[in-house]
Amino acid sequence: MTSLSIFSCSNIETNSKTGGGEQIRENTTQVTSSLSEIVETNPVGIMHQKKTSTVRIPDKRISHVNKVEKIPDKKTPEVISSEKAAQLLFPVGGKNNNEIWKLKLKSCTGTDSEKIRCLLRKKYSKYPKALKLAIDFYNRFGNVAGVRPEQTVDGGWRGILKMIPRLPVGRKHRHLAGVLASFKEYEMFFKWLSEKGKKHPNFRITNISFKFYVTPGRKTPSASAWKWNIAYNLNGSLLKNMDGIRETLYHELFHLNDAVHNNWSERKLRVTYDSILAKCRKYRVRGNRQSRRYQKCLLPYAPYKTTVLKDNVFYAFHPESDAGEYAAELAVRYYLEHRAILKKLPEHKHKKTLGYSARGNFKCGPKENLLVWNLIRDEFFGGNDLTPPCK
Repeated sequence: MTSLSIFSCSNIETNSKTGGGEQIRENTTQVTSSLSEIVETNPVGIMHQKKTSTVRIPDKRISHVNKVEKIPDKKTPEVISSEKAAQLLFPVGGKNNNEIWKLKLKSCTGTDSEKIRCLLRKKYSKYPKALKLAIDFYNRFGNVAGVRPEQTVDGGWRGILKMIPRLPVGRKHRHLAGVLASFKEYEMFFKWLSEKGKKHPNFRITNISFKFYVTPGRKTPSASAWKWNIAYNLNGSLLKNMDGIRETLYHELFHLNDAVHNNWSERKLRVTYDSILAKCRKYRVRGNRQSRRYQKCLLPYAPYKTTVLKDNVFYAFHPESDAGEYAAELAVRYYLEHRAILKKLPEHKHKKTLGYSARGNFKCGPKENLLVWNLIRDEFFGGNDLTPPCK
């Protein structure tokens, strides 16, 4: 499922051993393609179109289940303006005229919020069920469900990717329903964490531009995040079920929050992350495809089950991942351990959710686990830890 990057974690695949999660996390996968086996594979040729832009994505920043570009800048908009919403819903590119979004915006009147609802009604006019979800998503969280502009992207090890704007409607309607349901659960989760814990978490889930699209013939990347944008691939291999959608989006949300915390993960977790890799280096083999011994060595430190199947290595520790991806997986682990308490999940169900990753309570593993657990807890989650103490 990097601190913000155009391609963030979207290419991982799921843990074949768990069947879920990026397998999305229970049957879907996150990063794929070259991490592909992680999940998806299928080279796509470059398609040149007059109004299609070509974007080069640095290989290092492409990863997981949807990696995010690291943004050192903390200056992010508090709310989405009607002008930005118009560009999000009626982007330039492909068959769209450069002025179409301006014309649509001009036809709407009232306050910025009223204009955005007007724009949503225009975009989703033929799809009443999806319109209701899009309006609810905006009213409740200030998030706008738009589309990604048409682009041809050089995805590094993923190959050339053709990205086509596509609304989450018709057969893809379930994705918008899943996104909204996920955010409602996050809202409930953070409210519960605040009431039970010390103070409110410092984790933003509002005023985000959602850019839906498809990659013809490809299933990667599943998602990516940058500057309070989340790009969501309706064909994403990690987005096949509700668990996959919820956990992948949480991973992406962490990247967004990490970026405005001055790339916290890189500053605070890099040394520990490198030390873990150093401990298992003796088991590494030449090339990306790794041995069972290497994966087994990393297991006690793996926050989550997402695995790059092609290379037989946890996504968090893949050569093209970094401290940001490790931190995003750690954030998911924090969420899942606390969610199990909130939902009162039976132990067998919780174990299935975590899959092949560090066993038991993550913080109770090697000393490195407790260190990073406490750091992420204090920075993003208000210092709250409701998991049982270690024995």
